[in-house]
Amino acid sequence: MATRVLFCAVLFMIAVPVAHLSAQWVPLGPPGPVSTLASNGSALFAGSITGGGVYVSTNAGATWKPAFTGLPSLAITALAATPSKVYAAVSGAGIWASTNAGASWTLASDGLISNNVNVISAIGSTLFAGPSTFGAFRSTDGGAMWLPSGKGLGTGMVLTFLGVGSRVFGASASTGVYISTDGGDNWTQSNAGMTSTAVTSLAALGSTVFAATSNKGVFVSTDDGANWTHVGAGLPHSLVVSLASVTPASGTPCLVAATGNGTLGITKNNGVSWDTVDPGLTSRSVGSLLAVGSALYAATGDGILVSSDGGYHWSSASAGLMSAQVSGVVSGNGAVIVGTKSGGVFVTTNNGVTWGARNDGLGSATVTGLTHGNATTFAGTVAGVFALADGASQWVARNTGNSEGVNTVKFVNGVLYTGPGARGIYSSTNNGVDWRFGAGSIWDLSGTIVQSFGPGGPVVMAGTSGKGILESGDNGLGWASLNTGLTNLDVLGFATLNGNVIAATGAGPFIAAAGAEQWVRADSGFEGNSCTAVALFHDKLIAGSGRGGVFVSVDHGVSWWQANAGLDVPGVTSIEIDSPYVYCGTDGGGVYRRTLVEFFASLGVDDDPQQPGHFRLGQNYPNPFNPRSIIPYEIGASSEGRVMVHIGVYDVLGREVAVLVSEPKSPGRHTVEFGGGALASGIYFCRMNVRGSGVEFHDVKMMMLVR
Repeated sequence: MATRVLFCAVLFMIAVPVAHLSAQWVPLGPPGPVSTLASNGSALFAGSITGGGVYVSTNAGATWKPAFTGLPSLAITALAATPSKVYAAVSGAGIWASTNAGASWTLASDGLISNNVNVISAIGSTLFAGPSTFGAFRSTDGGAMWLPSGKGLGTGMVLTFLGVGSRVFGASASTGVYISTDGGDNWTQSNAGMTSTAVTSLAALGSTVFAATSNKGVFVSTDDGANWTHVGAGLPHSLVVSLASVTPASGTPCLVAATGNGTLGITKNNGVSWDTVDPGLTSRSVGSLLAVGSALYAATGDGILVSSDGGYHWSSASAGLMSAQVSGVVSGNGAVIVGTKSGGVFVTTNNGVTWGARNDGLGSATVTGLTHGNATTFAGTVAGVFALADGASQWVARNTGNSEGVNTVKFVNGVLYTGPGARGIYSSTNNGVDWRFGAGSIWDLSGTIVQSFGPGGPVVMAGTSGKGILESGDNGLGWASLNTGLTNLDVLGFATLNGNVIAATGAGPFIAAAGAEQWVRADSGFEGNSCTAVALFHDKLIAGSGRGGVFVSVDHGVSWWQANAGLDVPGVTSIEIDSPYVYCGTDGGGVYRRTLVEFFASLGVDDDPQQPGHFRLGQNYPNPFNPRSIIPYEIGASSEGRVMVHIGVYDVLGREVAVLVSEPKSPGRHTVEFGGGALASGIYFCRMNVRGSGVEFHDVKMMMLVR
C-alpha cells in the first residue's frame, strides 16, 4: 500500500508545476501617472511617484516592462541614467542603483543625510543629488559614496541641475540659480535680472541657458548665467514645471516648456515668442520632459507621450505601462469600466486587451468610486456624481442638492447611495435625479465621512472613516450604528453570503452572522493586513488588501489564503468579478486579471456552485505550507445519502500521523484544516477513503510541510 501511495503522489508532483506556472495575475493597464524620465541611450526609464514603480523600454517607448524588483517602495521621486547604471530615488528610502536595466537594485545612498531625494542628475562622470533638505550632494564613484556639494549653495531644496560646457548649474526652489565652475566644489548665486527665485527646471540651447519658475514663467541668459531676462510673457501659464531643448527631424532647435495647466509652450527664438500646444490630457498634468535624439518624451498624468516634431504633435507611448491608481472597477453592458485617481474613466470591451478613455462630460478626472445599476454607470468624483447610460458617450451630472465632491458611490438594492465630503449620506431612487439626506439616530450624520456601501441582506450597510458601520432598513432615510464587536472603525467594503455580512476594515475582515448584531473577527491567515475590498463568487470570498495583495476564502471567511502569483503591486483597491474573469484594481499598478477557473484551480478549489456529481479529493492549499493548510473534498450523491468518509495524513513510511475526518458525510463540497505544527518538515500524503452502498472511492494527494 505504501508503494501505491508514493506512486500516485509522484504522478501528481509532476503535474503540479504546470498548473502553478499558468496560474497568475495578468497586468492589463490602463496607463497612469508618470512623474520622471531618464535615458542612457539604449533604454528609456519611467518612474511614478504615485506608486507605479520603475518601468523600462528598449524600443523607444513602444512597449514598457516593470523594472522594480528589489526596490523597497514603488513611489519614485527621481531617475537618472549613465551608460552603465540607472539610479532611482525612492520616497523615504534614498537612492538605489541598477546595473542590469532595472532587473535588480542595490542601495546607493552612503553619505546622503536625507532619504528623501527630489532630483538626481548625471553630468559627465559626476552624479548630483538634491535631497528635500541639506542642499546638494555629489558622487564621483557611481553612487558608492556621496559627499556634500554645498559651499555657497546653502541648505535649501535643490530641484534641478544642468551641465553647460565647463559649468554646472543648480537651482533652488526658493533662492534661485547657482553656478559652479569646479565640478560642484563651490557655488556662486547668480540671479541678476530674475524677478522670481522659485526655480523649478533648467535647460540649454547651445550656450543659451533657460530657467523655469513656479510663478513667473521662464528666464533666459546668454552670458553663462551672469544675467537673466524674462521671456515668459507669451506662455500659456506662469507655473512652468519642466523644460527641455530638442532638435526635431525638421532641424530647427526649440525649447519646450510644460506648464501647470497641462499645456505646453514652444519657442524657436529663445523665448521672444511662444506657441501654445494643448495635448488634451485628461489629467491636465505634465511631470517632466526628456529629449532623446530628435524625439521628445513627456511624463504625464495620462502616461507617456512622444513627439517627433518638437512638441507640436503627440502620440501615446504607454503600452505595458502599469501606473494607474485605480479607485474602482465595475462591469456592465459587456464592458469593464475603471475609475482612476487622476486620469478619469477607462473602458474595455475586450477583457482588458485595449482601453479607451471615457471622459466626455465628466466633471473631474479624479474619480473616487464607480458603480453600475439600472443600465447606467455612476462615477463619484471630486466634482460630484455623474451618470453614463449604457450605450451613451457623454456623462451627465447628477448633483441636484448634492454638488460637492463625493467619497464613494454605490448602487444597492435598487437605490443609489453616495457620501458627499463629510456631509453624511445621500440616496436616490431615480438614478440621481433627486437626492434624499439620511438622518442618523445615534449622531448627526452631517459630520460623517462615508467610504463604502453594500448589501446587508434586507438592509443596506454604510462603512465610514472612524465611525464604523451604519445600517438602514428604509432605503437610506434613517441610519443606526452597528459596531458591537468591531475593533476597527475604518470600513471599506461589504459582501453578503448566506445571510452573513462580511465587512472589509482596516484590521481585516469581520463577519456578522445572519440576524446577529455582533461583529466577529474573521481574519485568520489575513496576516494582519487591512482589508480594502471584498467580493463574492458563488460561495467563495475574494478580498483585497492595502499591502498584502489578494486573499481568498472558501470556508465563508473562517480562513484566508493569499493568491498573488503575478501580482506585482500589493496595494489592492477593488475587486470585480465578471465571469469568466476576476479583475483586481491596484493603487499605482493599474488593473490585473485572472480567469476564475485557473484562479480557484491553483488553490485546489472547484468554482462550480452546484452540488458535485462525483467524489473528489482536492489539492491542499497553500502547498507548500507552514504549518496550516486547507484540504477541500467533494462528496457525490449516493443511494444512502450519507457515506462514510475517512481522510488521514501519512508520512513517507506510510504511517498515519493525523486523522482529519472519520465520520458519515452528506453530499456537497467540504473543507478540513490540517495543522502540521507538531510535525517535521518534509513530504506527507493525504488519503481519502469513501465507502457506502455501491460506492467506493480512494484518492491521494502529496503535501509538503516547509519550516
